[in-house]
Amino acid sequence: MKAIQVSGFGPPEVLRVTELPDPAPGPGEVAIDVTHAAVGLIDVFIRQGQYRDRPGLPQPPYVPGLEVAGTVRALGEGVAAFEVGEPVVTLSANGGTGGYAAIFVSDAAYAASLKDVSPDPALAVAVVPNGATAYLALTQIARMRDGERVLVHGALGGLAAGFPGIARQQGASRVVGTVRGSDLDAAQQTSLARRDHRFR
Repeated sequence: MKAIQVSGFGPPEVLRVTELPDPAPGPGEVAIDVTHAAVGLIDVFIRQGQYRDRPGLPQPPYVPGLEVAGTVRALGEGVAAFEVGEPVVTLSANGGTGGYAAIFVSDAAYAASLKDVSPDPALAVAVVPNGATAYLALTQIARMRDGERVLVHGALGGLAAGFPGIARQQGASRVVGTVRGSDLDAAQQTSLARRDHRFR
């Protein structure tokens, strides 16, 4: 398979297109034919070497890429929740690597089906880090409890947009968002009104 490898820490020029063996899923895993891979800020920081001494993070040569979307290529032993050809989105459980490749192997527990929701795969893969960040922030950092109210600052921002749904999923009784200024265009006003109705 074709993949993009980081040959050494540094600028984008350290990225190299290379040929690697096709990976196969092990027990509890799915192999995915990748159609979309996100380029996240963490990918850039790791490639630049900003976390080079942090245990558990990749060292060159490695294939970067934390989030991918695509279709299921093969199922590992014990995986019954997906079928071959099913559209999915997932993220890497092994140090944020592997996504910049034609085939990505994911822990099935980290994959979500797109079969019944049919979003644009590019949008789906872009939303994954926002949802994951919101979930970790509310459950591990804030430790939100059932029935609490949540205030989301910058509610129209990409990252903040992940918080209302996760907060409601975790039992928030009310979610309120703030935005800067009153000069919102019609689309932003409509978006806020819909969110307000949905998350009351």
